[in-house]
Amino acid sequence: MKQQITDAIKTAMKARNKTALSALRGLNAAIKNEEIAAGGALDEARVQGLIRTQVKQLNETIEGFAAADRADEAEEERAKVAVLESFLPQPLSESEVDALIAEAMQETGAASIKDMGRVMGLVNSRAAGRAEGRVVAAKVKAALGLGN
Repeated sequence: MKQQITDAIKTAMKARNKTALSALRGLNAAIKNEEIAAGGALDEARVQGLIRTQVKQLNETIEGFAAADRADEAEEERAKVAVLESFLPQPLSESEVDALIAEAMQETGAASIKDMGRVMGLVNSRAAGRAEGRVVAAKVKAALGLGN
C-alpha cells in the first residue's frame, strides 16, 4: 500500500493536483512518523488505520468549516477525504452489517446488553474496519431491543 501511495503522490505532482498532493503528503508523513514510533515497517492494517484516522480528522475539520460558513475550505477538505478513501476497502452495506450482527448474535446467543461486548467484538473482527464502530454499536443496541 505504501508503494501505491508513493505512486499516487507522483501522479498528483505530475497533474499539479495540489489538493490530492496535500492529502497524500500528509498521509505519507503520518505513515513515516508511525514507522519511527513503531521501530519498523507498518502492516497494511495499521496503514489503513492511519488513513481512517486522517479521514476522521478531515471530516471534523469539514464540520468546523461548515459551521463557520466557509464552504470553499470545506469543499477542499472533502476532496482530500475522497483521495484518502480511495485507498480504503469498500465499506460494508447496511444489509451486510445487519447480516453480520444477526450472525454474531446467533453465535453468541446474545439476549441482553450484557452480551453487547461479545457481539461487537465478533462483528468488528469480521468487518475488518469496513464498518464504523458507532453505526455497528447503534445497530447492535437496536437488535438487542435497547434502541439508541
